[in-house]
Amino acid sequence: MSDLERRAASAVESEFAALLVRYHRRLGGVAEAAQAVGEAGVLAWRASAEGHVCVAVDAATAALLAASPVVSDLDMPAAQGPDRLLVLQEGHLYLHRMWHAEEALAHGLAALDVAAPLADEAACRREIDRVCGDGGVDAQQRALIGTGLARRVTIVSGGPGTGKTTTLARLIVAAARLSPGLRIAIAAPTGRAAARLSDSLLAQLPRLDPDPALRQRLPAAGTTLHRLLGLRDAAGRGRAPGDRGMRPLDADLVIVDEASMLDLDLAQRLVAAIGPRARLVLCGDKDQLASVEAGAVFAAVSSLRGPAGALRDAVVLLERNYRQRAAPGIAALATRMRDGTLGADESVPSTLDLEFRLPVGADRVITDALAGYGGVLDAAAAGADGTALLAACARFRILAALRGGPLGADALNAAIGARIRLRLGVDPAVAWFAGRQVTVAQNAPALGLFNGDTGVCTVSEGRLAVAFPAEDGVRLFAPIQLPAVRDAWVSTVHSAQGSEFETVCFVPAPAGHPLATRELVYTAVTRARAKLIVYGDVRLLAEAAARPVRRLSLLAERITRLEQ
Repeated sequence: MSDLERRAASAVESEFAALLVRYHRRLGGVAEAAQAVGEAGVLAWRASAEGHVCVAVDAATAALLAASPVVSDLDMPAAQGPDRLLVLQEGHLYLHRMWHAEEALAHGLAALDVAAPLADEAACRREIDRVCGDGGVDAQQRALIGTGLARRVTIVSGGPGTGKTTTLARLIVAAARLSPGLRIAIAAPTGRAAARLSDSLLAQLPRLDPDPALRQRLPAAGTTLHRLLGLRDAAGRGRAPGDRGMRPLDADLVIVDEASMLDLDLAQRLVAAIGPRARLVLCGDKDQLASVEAGAVFAAVSSLRGPAGALRDAVVLLERNYRQRAAPGIAALATRMRDGTLGADESVPSTLDLEFRLPVGADRVITDALAGYGGVLDAAAAGADGTALLAACARFRILAALRGGPLGADALNAAIGARIRLRLGVDPAVAWFAGRQVTVAQNAPALGLFNGDTGVCTVSEGRLAVAFPAEDGVRLFAPIQLPAVRDAWVSTVHSAQGSEFETVCFVPAPAGHPLATRELVYTAVTRARAKLIVYGDVRLLAEAAARPVRRLSLLAERITRLEQ
């Protein structure tokens, strides 16, 4: 955050505190509580901006807040009111809108957590046997299919390589056979993730069921949740949602990928829009980065598993990694990051698939970038088409924990871009050249492009064009058609969530930085399929492993109470 942004945020907080104090006094609140209301309200405001849903307050502060007409104390019926700006519950203070969203989401998920088999048990079992007949399906994957057929809500958490997408494809085929009129919607929090899920599922279907009629019943492409819920207009601009998110969606089966990105508000609107007989499948990795906005919904609901869990019959964990058996170093590091068992005093040797590089410096990253992207640039110079270039781009990527700073994505992109232009003899004033990799920085739904989509510049019919992945291969756009883009030689870990590359070079945050966290490093590590290079030593990763992000919320507790 820049100094200007910090000053603006401070000004907003001060005005909010003053508003609360004025409101408190206007409604006849006692003078002793006025300052506490203003200060606590700012803490709740600040907490929501940092990803928390609420903030914990001590007993003395809670007593003062309970005496204010601005605060609804849900533990004291006499201190409740419909128009109060803040809500106090079990020693936690909420902005009213955050409390309402969490409460509504808990009730919505509890209402969905019921048995609703698509057919009798014998028919479901036969269909499961049929879609799993080609082998290679473990007990957890089979349990996922069974849960999706038998219940209205299914929560699926698994790391990369655990077969989430393949198993979802089997579930879709089984559900469609058991219910021929089934209407299916495929969505994700981002357009890139939605398109990737749709493309992966469609690629799996011919192997599971060659009947073209099944393909015709599926949506042509995935969509963002905002568009699915009517929270974006045709141009991708936000609009007042009205009651759109409260009306049932025109779908009987809604599958949402990358559900760890769901913030509280979006999750609440999604659950509210599930029809009275429809079912919802939330799929993601509970250990990855949470949403940018407030809430860690997927991690909270994934925790409600097991004999004592409120959603124990709805939650399925996929734990067996099939993809990284050829990369044991990466797999072991990912597991220890996820579990927080990596010790700072340990020696983690470099292996064929895992390497630590010291000393850390921008020059080293730039040198590795020039070597790593050599295949893309050589292919572009040889006239490779968009399909070949996109495949080359998927083989190598540099990921940075930070966007700013000398080792952040912005500075590294500028330096690498300058060196690549120099190598190719491209004038620095020329924006576009074959081999340039870019990331979309602004949604353009009319073009089917969304923030985070990554493409590469190629030559098509003698003209420069930018190729993006598509169901049938690639989509080509003239550079002038594109919305705002930035170079993609280096991506942030946040923007790379949901993507994978053969080789990943990872630039961690420095020790003590707020982004040196278990979830961020785990997400970065699991983007690599075959080779991971870390700029730093194991002590830096061990420190991050010991710092899990814990977003404050009572969602799990609410659901548990409702299901008791």
